[in-house]
Amino acid sequence: MILPDTAAVRKPRRLGLVIPWALAAAIAVGWSGGWFWLKAETIRKMDTARAQAAAAGWRLDWTNRKVSGFPFRLNVDLINAHWGEASGWSVTAPVLNAQAYVSRTDSWTMVAPRGVVVTRPMRGAVNVKARILRGSIANFDSHPPRVSIEGIDVRFDIPKAQTSNTGLSASELHLHTKAGPLDQGAFYVSLDHMRNGAGQPNDFIIEAVYTHASALNGRDWPSEAKAWEEAGGRIDFRQGDARSPLINWFEPLPPPSPNLRHQRPSVPVTHRAILPAGPARRPHALAEGVAGTSPAMTAGKNAGKGRAHLY
Repeated sequence: MILPDTAAVRKPRRLGLVIPWALAAAIAVGWSGGWFWLKAETIRKMDTARAQAAAAGWRLDWTNRKVSGFPFRLNVDLINAHWGEASGWSVTAPVLNAQAYVSRTDSWTMVAPRGVVVTRPMRGAVNVKARILRGSIANFDSHPPRVSIEGIDVRFDIPKAQTSNTGLSASELHLHTKAGPLDQGAFYVSLDHMRNGAGQPNDFIIEAVYTHASALNGRDWPSEAKAWEEAGGRIDFRQGDARSPLINWFEPLPPPSPNLRHQRPSVPVTHRAILPAGPARRPHALAEGVAGTSPAMTAGKNAGKGRAHLY
C-alpha cells in the first residue's frame, strides 16, 4: 500500500508574539530616555533662571533640590526656596513641592506645606502659615504669567516689636494674576473672614485691571513701577475693600510723592479704603478695554501721604 505524500509540518511563526513585546520595550526605552532628558532640561532651566536672576539683580536660590516623578510627572522638591529683589522684598519657603506632567511642562502646581516667610524692606518678616497653601503658575511668557495662590485657614504672624498687630488669620486666601488682550494684566487678592489678634473681623478684597503690563520690567520693584509709570500705565480698580490691619503691616515710612494722579479725586486712596466696600466677588473675565465706571489712577513712588505704598 502506497501512502500519499504529506507536506512537511512547519513550526509556527513566533514573530507575532515577539513584535508586540519588542515595540513595548522600544516605547519604554524611548519614554525613559525622554523623561531623563526632561529631568536634565528642568535642572538646566532652573540653573539658567538662577544665573539670569543674579545678573539682573534678583535672587533666586535654594539649598537643596530633588527632581523625581518618573515616569509620567516631574516633581521638584526644594528646601529653603528663596526669591528676592534688590529693594528688599523677598519670599522664602522652607519646603516647596512643585509638580508638572511631562506632557505639559509649562504649567506647574505647587504646595508649601510649612508656609512661607514674606520679608518687607522696611518692616521685617511676616510668617505665613496655613493648613493648605498651594498654587499654580503657567504661561511664563505672558505679562503677567497666570498665577493662582490659594490658602485655607491662613495665619499671618510678625514679631511684636514691629507692630501691635501681631496676629491675623483668614479662612481663605486667594491671589490670581492673568494676562489679557491689548497688553493688559489683571490681579485679584482677597482674604475671607479675617480676624486680628483681638478677634475683630476684617475684609481685604482688591481686583484691578492695568494697562502696559509688559512695561513692568526691571531689576527691582521700584524700577519696574517707574518703567510702568513712564510708559503711561493705568490701573482700573474694579472692586476693593482694604479696611484691614494687614495694610498697616505694609505701610511705608517715606514722605508722600506727587506722582499719584487721581482721575476721580473724590475717591481717596488711603490705608483705610481703596474703594468703597461692596459685595465680594470672584475674579471675572478680563474686558477688552480698561475703560469702566470704577476709579482709575496712575502711581509713582508713594500714594496717599505714604499710606498706600506701591514701591
